[in-house]
Amino acid sequence: MREDILQYLWQFGNFSTKPIFTSENEKIEIYSKGILNINEGPDFLHAKIKIGEIEWAGSVEIHVKSSDWNLHKHSNHKAYENVILHVVYENNKPIFDAKNKLIPTLELKQIIDNEMLKKYYALINNQSTLACASHFSNIESVIKLSMFDGVLHRRLERKAVEILAQFQKYNADWEQTCYHFLLRNFGFKTNAEPFARLAELLPYKIIQKQAENRIQIEALLFGIAGFLDESPKDDYQKELTKEFAYLSSKHNLKNRLNHSEWKFFRLRPHNFPTVRIAQLAGILQHNQNLNRVFFETKEPKEIAIIFKINPSPYWQKHINFGDLSKRNLLFSGKQSIENVVINTICQTKAAYGIWKDNSDLIADSVLLLENLPAEDNKITRIFENTGTIPKSAYDSQAMIELYNEFCVQKKCLKCSIGQTILKENSA
Repeated sequence: MREDILQYLWQFGNFSTKPIFTSENEKIEIYSKGILNINEGPDFLHAKIKIGEIEWAGSVEIHVKSSDWNLHKHSNHKAYENVILHVVYENNKPIFDAKNKLIPTLELKQIIDNEMLKKYYALINNQSTLACASHFSNIESVIKLSMFDGVLHRRLERKAVEILAQFQKYNADWEQTCYHFLLRNFGFKTNAEPFARLAELLPYKIIQKQAENRIQIEALLFGIAGFLDESPKDDYQKELTKEFAYLSSKHNLKNRLNHSEWKFFRLRPHNFPTVRIAQLAGILQHNQNLNRVFFETKEPKEIAIIFKINPSPYWQKHINFGDLSKRNLLFSGKQSIENVVINTICQTKAAYGIWKDNSDLIADSVLLLENLPAEDNKITRIFENTGTIPKSAYDSQAMIELYNEFCVQKKCLKCSIGQTILKENSA
């Protein structure tokens, strides 16, 4: 037995079919079970309950065993002074508040719906990739859409916390923050961390100072990335090495990454970090105001044009220094650009909107997702196998959040889809 199961039973269980009593045999009548509290304090707030002849308004606390109250030292916490009912699976010990007054206790052990519990355990112990896969197609569309809406906004809020933390780290500099997450995204999952470190070691303001000269931007990026520490393999690398020696001294750039931090293994050549850095250099040269790119552009086509910048001639024919490519490497492909918009621009725009308390910016980020094609990945295909086809990036991002934050963690009780399944099965 777990507390989240008991919370679900209290929140959604039907206690009106037969009389219920406290452990002291006082009749309980529930007018309102209260509101689930996601912050510190009692599990449910603003409950209204009649115990015996007295009506009470206050909080409800949930525990597996009543003795957990003392284990968690609730009597010493002011937030629990207003608890009017202690709901437990097993009442193994009378519990008293700070004033030594007995707290009314409802024991669920003998009154809960055991069939519903069996169905719940069958659901979470299901070994399928998606525990509710066999039920998913039978769930009303409005319930699934509501859950998708909730998790999509939850995802934007969760990402905003990470972005705003980095924003504070950069002394409230939005351009440096946008630059950081742009670089991080350019590494995809494989090279996200070294790209993020590159953004920290090479501030965007220094890139802006060299904005008219792509060779200098390339020298800075490849130099700080650690790709110019080896003996030059050709005249181009030799030129970059010379430029970097001058620029690193001019801007007092002492720290750099190690070449070994970058991963090439199992990557397609056009995703090699060297190629991605070359593409990035072109984008940074042609877009000297990242705030405008991130916060003022609204249409996917407009953003796509911004990112359709060819790398310099050398990197159109090379995948690494001295290594020729079998085909021309031009601007990032359509899917790469969409990935940047979905996972960088939309999320950063939403974070900026939250910081500015501007709902229009948040709405713009959502609208961008609605106007972009759905992603095609392992998670979206799991949902497609249930008959739920994502129509846009809004849907695919919701699926990713739902799967990672609820399905994988078996949080069926906190998911309206899982709750619906349990209600229908226990009806």
